[in-house]
Amino acid sequence: MKFKYVICQLTGPVLWPYTDHVWHKHIARATSQEEPNPVTSAGFAEIGGGKVRCYGRSESLSIDSKPAEDARAIAAVLGMEPVIEVVPVKAASPEREPYKRGRNGDQDMHLPDGKTCGDCVHFRRCNLMFGHIATDEVCDWAPSRFRLAASGAAA
Repeated sequence: MKFKYVICQLTGPVLWPYTDHVWHKHIARATSQEEPNPVTSAGFAEIGGGKVRCYGRSESLSIDSKPAEDARAIAAVLGMEPVIEVVPVKAASPEREPYKRGRNGDQDMHLPDGKTCGDCVHFRRCNLMFGHIATDEVCDWAPSRFRLAASGAAA
């Protein structure tokens, strides 16, 4: 099962089921209401089969995960085994063909005509999280969250 998490300096790990509606910054704010409780890392965790694997980063907090350290902390709290590995970025694989409009029949996920993922302000995040490449013509979000980058290409 996929989770989001923050590791706080005072309280340690805080996990919640993956959702687009609760961001890392919301939990960070909630853990600091009584006293300051700085977030030291944040990301995503896959938990299953008695093992914990951590990866990614929090865009809302601009904080990277510390995969090995975070997996150990979460696994210790849950009484599980940490999976210590470097998760490779799935993106920019020259072996993959671009996802083209019409591949899944869901019009809500198509990018505007003539635009690709590389033209979107969210490209870097989608590249890291979902493995999108700059020439993809469909979005993993439904409806599409495409927003044209200011320069016409994502930074």
